[in-house]
Amino acid sequence: MPTGRFTHQHKEYFNAIDGAYTSMTAEEVRKGTFNVKGIIKEMAVENGIASALDRNVEACEFNISDKVTGFKENRITLIFKLSKPEPRLEMSIYFNLSAGVPADKLTGGNVWFIYIKANDTTPWIGIMTREEWFNVAGEADSEFTVDLLSKVSKKKITKEDLIDEKEFFIEIDDIIQGFDDYLTEPFEYSGKPKVKEEPRIIGTRKAYKRDEKTSIRALRKAVHKCEVDKTHKSFIRKSKNIPYMEPHHLIPIENQDDFENSLDVEENIVSLCSNCHNHLHYGRDTDDVLERLYNERIKYLHAAGIDISVDDLFDLYR
Repeated sequence: MPTGRFTHQHKEYFNAIDGAYTSMTAEEVRKGTFNVKGIIKEMAVENGIASALDRNVEACEFNISDKVTGFKENRITLIFKLSKPEPRLEMSIYFNLSAGVPADKLTGGNVWFIYIKANDTTPWIGIMTREEWFNVAGEADSEFTVDLLSKVSKKKITKEDLIDEKEFFIEIDDIIQGFDDYLTEPFEYSGKPKVKEEPRIIGTRKAYKRDEKTSIRALRKAVHKCEVDKTHKSFIRKSKNIPYMEPHHLIPIENQDDFENSLDVEENIVSLCSNCHNHLHYGRDTDDVLERLYNERIKYLHAAGIDISVDDLFDLYR
């Protein structure tokens, strides 16, 4: 997930002179304590939001962004304080229901942001879903986006271009940690196609959502073993007493436009050890591995309404 300073498009959309943003993790949501990333702290200090960095000055009043919905009030008071002293000088902000934050906003993967407007001493704050946030730049400059889309050829991108894959794996680990029946709840393939979701338009690019829980079910189906070779060893997760494996879309999700049904289904997600996963993304001579996985999945892919030849699969990795 993203962390960064406001771009020109963000500033224009929110009518801001400066701002910064980051994502919520499931662990932060559970604790109610959200780490203020360095780039947000820097922006806050530069604009006087947290100039004192004083443990004795904890409450901060914010305007609620007029670009978000769900808040009952136009203003909110939150704890926004130094949580660790020198030399680390870490800051935390505390989003919680008692302060007036809507329950549906407190979800891992959502993006929270703070910004400053000209001639306004009170900072502004808001929370958006991941999809809403990635559409901000496009909405702020929609005429330019539509015009550009009409002039360029189709460009496929990976979800990793938009959301750091490591962060996606962290979200998966957070969900696994909170899943009490994780090791005992059975799972079987649905055996039917899933309707694909509409993509988000980011500038001139399309992006399709990956669902963490879908990937988790695929890992469970594989009993947390590498599907290239079940004897491949991995370390044990901190969050659960199970081997660490990584989910991988056999037909990469950036090719979703070429398929009628969703590629983000358990039938198309394989469980891989880190070495095999990186081999498919960055290595040479992947055809043998791909053919092995393809042969094991072809009937399940067909049942999910996903049809592809092995040669066409090879081409997707070249």
